[in-house]
Amino acid sequence: MALNTSSISRLMHGNIDDLPLVLQDIHQLNGDVNGVFWARLKLSDGENDYRGFVIDISLLNALNVDIFAIVRIEKLIVLKHPQGKYVLQVIEMHLISHEEKCIANSQAYPSHPTQTSTIISTEQNSHDCTVSSGTDLSILESQKIPIVQLSAPTSKNIVIEGRVIRKSELCIFANGKGKVFTFDIADFSSEIRCKAFNYITEIFFEAIAVGQAYQLRHFVTQRSNRQYNHLSHNFEISLTTDSVVQPICSDLFQNLNTSFNVVKISSISLSDVGKCVDLSVTINSIGDNDFIYVQKRNSFFHRRVVMVSDDSSDATIVFWGDLAKSFSAQINQNILLRELLVQCFKGQLQFATTNITLVSLNNKVIV
Repeated sequence: MALNTSSISRLMHGNIDDLPLVLQDIHQLNGDVNGVFWARLKLSDGENDYRGFVIDISLLNALNVDIFAIVRIEKLIVLKHPQGKYVLQVIEMHLISHEEKCIANSQAYPSHPTQTSTIISTEQNSHDCTVSSGTDLSILESQKIPIVQLSAPTSKNIVIEGRVIRKSELCIFANGKGKVFTFDIADFSSEIRCKAFNYITEIFFEAIAVGQAYQLRHFVTQRSNRQYNHLSHNFEISLTTDSVVQPICSDLFQNLNTSFNVVKISSISLSDVGKCVDLSVTINSIGDNDFIYVQKRNSFFHRRVVMVSDDSSDATIVFWGDLAKSFSAQINQNILLRELLVQCFKGQLQFATTNITLVSLNNKVIV
């Protein structure tokens, strides 16, 4: 039998920790997609067969699994086909044990290369999902381009990859009816802002981590809103219910450099209020991590006040959100900060972090 609708819903929401599965069959697909070779899996829980899974063959090789192995799927993503079909891509799978024979009722059939792919398809007025075959994994066949080349006319069927270098907190607006968060992703060519609004935030907010590399596809691009977005890229990304944000190996971007245009504290004046600057400073004192209510944002935020100096003057920097909560620098350490907001508080200049601020300590970007 194929996956039923309740099973698909359960898998989509990640409720699969207690499902040890027998690896019934492995079909290696001919050719590669963007340099990655794929296999189609048939799994069983001992009573029912489950089809519609694909996996990177390198993951299978790393686990050294074969037919009849007992596995547990820890993480997967749902790849949506334009015709209402789905492929469940296994991202993380653990080997429980090797078996010499099948413990399921159905018999495994021999593994051999094939050009067909199995896709789970939900038919109208049906409570079960049928399995249909296609000549290729069309949803995986998108064009990967550098971030710098991304523009509105080229967003369809485009894939980008990069490392998340900044992530905002989940912000509430419209008297609690609206939600938004942003994150910036960078490759070796550029960086771009990504946004998620309202119920889309529930899909992606917890899944996005600073420092992790991701592949993005099925998104919408639009002109940058310069009121809130100070990045140099002319476009920004909006995530939708069809968007796929897939973790990839972070080692691909481990040498990603972040440039700083450092200025002296003494060179900044009241005319610079509202602008963003980069500083290289020494920490003089570190305040407590306070959790305060910000009336303007109608929400609680972490805040930490840090006193710093360079060879020209002293300054106050207010760290907000995760940067305040997880602040790990120490007194007398040198720290690099990019995109600090210049503010005026009680007639005095000060600086504040925003959702685009980068902090580098010991040549390593930190959160």
